[in-house]
Formats: sequence, structure tokens, C-alpha cells
Amino acid sequence: MRRQWKNHLEKECITCHGTREQCRVFIERELEDAIKKLKLLKSPGEDGIANEMIIKLPKKGRQMVLSMINRTSVERNLPHDWKTGIIIPILKEGKPAEESASYRPICLTSNVCKLAERLVLNRMDWIIQKNKLIREDQAGFQKHRCTEDQLIRIQQKVLDGFNSARSRNARSKRTLMVLFDFLKAFDKVWKDGLLWKLIRKGLPTCMIKWIREYLSGRESYVRSNSTQSRKKGFKHRVPQGGVLSPKLFILFIDDIVKDLGPEVEVSLLADDLAVWVQHEDPKACERLMQLAIGKIEQWAKRCRMELNAAKTEYILFSNWNRESKWEGQLVLNGQQIKRNDTPKFLGVKFDWNMTFTSHVKQVKDKMRQRLRALRAVSHKRWGSRTEDLRTLFIGFVRSVAEYAGAVWLTVASDTKIQQVEVEQNIGARLITGCLASTPIDALLVEADLVPLQLRGRTAAANAREKYCRDNHNPNRKITESQADTKNQREMKGKSWGAVADKITKDLETRDIEPEPVIRYGPRLHRGQISKE
Repeated sequence: MRRQWKNHLEKECITCHGTREQCRVFIERELEDAIKKLKLLKSPGEDGIANEMIIKLPKKGRQMVLSMINRTSVERNLPHDWKTGIIIPILKEGKPAEESASYRPICLTSNVCKLAERLVLNRMDWIIQKNKLIREDQAGFQKHRCTEDQLIRIQQKVLDGFNSARSRNARSKRTLMVLFDFLKAFDKVWKDGLLWKLIRKGLPTCMIKWIREYLSGRESYVRSNSTQSRKKGFKHRVPQGGVLSPKLFILFIDDIVKDLGPEVEVSLLADDLAVWVQHEDPKACERLMQLAIGKIEQWAKRCRMELNAAKTEYILFSNWNRESKWEGQLVLNGQQIKRNDTPKFLGVKFDWNMTFTSHVKQVKDKMRQRLRALRAVSHKRWGSRTEDLRTLFIGFVRSVAEYAGAVWLTVASDTKIQQVEVEQNIGARLITGCLASTPIDALLVEADLVPLQLRGRTAAANAREKYCRDNHNPNRKITESQADTKNQREMKGKSWGAVADKITKDLETRDIEPEPVIRYGPRLHRGQISKE
């Protein structure tokens, strides 16, 4: 593998000689756009340069920084400080301090290097979007994509299976889903394999050469108080905390499901992988899934990644009560995969019949726990102002219920949603100081809050509008398939697409022609923006 990519990179980029837009040196406008995205109060790396120093640089200073970054791009040689990381161990809450596994490592790297990475990333993102180099199933670190997209897609597919029976005697489709877990995913990235995959995807040779230099010769040391360890190099992995690292990782993992058959569907968000198959017979689902697991095992072995069989789990979605405790015989790396009745994927708990009972309980308990903090700073006669209490409630308490609200707040039963509404009503009383006898409608008006179910319907309408506008989002198929549905079975089964379509009908926005999403590329020339 190493010989292949080395032979390729040793050849001159004869197709452009640096004249293509993606291969030209960076300009001031690109640097200005990158500096605007720098975050304040971030610790510096080995060179001691903070983001505040970069932001306050005068024009001449910024030109010098740009000249240095362009020099690294032309010479393919990065300063040693850019490749050195400082690892700060942070003790996890409730863990014993004498055990090394109790610490979370935080790696500090050069902020100037991160600025250079952002310049490279802006051009790389444009090439990836323009040439569709990343599969649509991947939503991690992608513009206009989020966790909610993947959760909606899974929920829609499962309920489509429930609603697939068109007659009384027909059997609906079951959905068998496996949630895979990678062991130290970002730390196991095979550098030679990554560079070869970048070549195969057609990224510019000059960009790949810069990335090769960026990945090579990296080392880190641990600093605790005034003590530091010896420096240690890393053979594999993408740099922790690097701006480029997430994008490089999803490019590396992009072909993990390439060899899976058309009957297998996947959902990817960085290293969070869900794979599912559908069939009327659970045993047929099991056979299809075991074949898919075998192919993913082969990919992991070929790409030197490690799957964690102990944390990988499966669930069978079914609308038959007799199959609620169905046990399969799925094997990964010689170990039997465990069944989980309520697996958590991207922060949402699923259950076997897709009623979100477990997730509602989780949200309710978490809101109740956080309401204690609100209660500690509120009182009828003393405490924080009403405006401050409301801000705290919205950002700290209500945000728990609103996460993925378009997924579960629109399809869960009214009884379950009411359990969460009760917690919001408690928060509204803490905000306003109203009596327990105050009517709920008047209480919410006084606290300037909206019922959570209405917030969920709003989020679903916004999500559907986004899918209608974005031709590159795979969830657009959901809106197209539900555009003219009159299937009462789907409404009874609360298919997300049918519910969202009904919401837009009620809002009288369904027939409005949506404006398409416009994707802009980097500013490669002064005053000019690349546009798809």
C-alpha cells in the first residue's frame, strides 16, 4: 500500500502544475474567512500562540502568517511545533484518581496550524461536495446535515416496515438493526490506507502531499501541573483536536459499507454506524444481517480497524408483541452480539415497537434532575430575575426535551408527551412564582413558553422544509414518497413522513415552491465566490 501511494505522489501533478483553482496558493480573503471562525479562550499549543493574538494581528502581520502557510503548501514542510501536541489529563467525574483509565486526555496543538488546516479544509469541502466523494449515508461533519436526519431516516424505515402489510392476513416487515462500536476509532486510522483512499477519491495531488506531511512525524507529551513526560511519536491515528481530523476520518471510513448488498441499509455519523435489514421473517433478517456483519469484519481487518464486539448490540423492531423478546444468533469477531431492548443511538433511545417509551422516561428523569438547579436559584421572595430563570430553563432544561424533538415529539402518544409537559409546567411555575392552582395555559403565557408538542411539530415542519430544499439530502425521498399519500394505515402507525406532511398541510405551506439550497465554495479570487 505504501509503495502504491508513494509512487503516485512522487510523480509531478502534470494536470495542473499549480494552475488549478484548488492548487493555487491561499489568498487574503480565504485567510480572513478562516480567522472569523476562530474560537476565543482556547488554550495554545507548543508555540504558545493564542487565537486572540491571531485575531488582533494587523494587516501586515496577517500577510506574514499567510505567507508562512503558503510556504508550507509549496514546500510541503511543516514546522515542528505544528506537529507537537500537549496532552492534558482531565479526571473524569466520580473516577478514582490513581487509575490511568480514569482520565480523559485533551490534546493541545498549534492554533496557527489549525488555521492552516481550516484553509485546506475549506477547499477540500468544496471538492467533496462538488464531486460527491462522500456517500449520502454519512451525516457526520457534513454541511446541512445533523443527527436528526439519521434518526428520522431510521424511524421512517422502521414504520414503513410496520405499514408494509396491505391486507389483513399479510405480515408486516420486521427490521433487524445492529449498532456497531469501534474501539478507539480515531486512534486506529491507518495512515497509509488513508492516503491511498484520498488518491483513489481524486483529491488534488498537492493537497494530498500537504496532508501526508501534516500526518507524518507527529509526537506528543503529557503535561500535568509542572511535570511533563518524554515525547512519543504515533505510527497511526489522526491528530486529536485537529480541524482536518474529522473530515479525514469520514473519508477513511467511507467505503465500510461499499460491499454490502442492496437489501442492507446503513446510517453513519462519523464512527456511529447503524446497519439494518428488513424482511417478513426474523430468521431471514438474521441471515442477511450475518452476511453484512461478515463483510464489515473483512473491511475492518483490511483497513486495520478494530470492532468492539462487547459494546456492539442489536434490536428487532416489530409490531407483534410475541416478538418483543426475540433472540437472534448474531456473531461478530467470534463473539455473540448482545440484544438490547432499548439501545441508544445518537442520544435517542429506541424500543422494539418504536413508541419511544424508554426515551420519554430518560428525558423526564433528566429534566427533573436539572430542575433542581433551577429550584436552587428561584424563590417567590428572592432569587434570580424572571428573565434569567427563563433563559436558564430554556438552555439547560428544555433543551433536553427538544433534542431530536422532530423525531419523537411528533409520533409519541399524547400520554407520553404529557409526562414531559408536566416537567415543563413545573419549570414554568419556578420561573413565574405562580400558584399551583394557576391554569396551565395562563401559566405558559406568563412564562412565555410554548407547549413541547407544538415545538416538536414546528421542528418537524422545519426538517421537512429542509429536505424539500436540499437535493443532496437522502431524506428528500421521504417527502417525495409522502407527497400524495392518503394511506390511513400510515397515519395510524404515525409514519414520520405522513405526520410531517399533515403538519405542513395544516400550516398551508405544502404547496409553496421551496427555494433550493445554494452551496458556496471558498473565495479563490478577490471578491469572487465559487458556486455550485
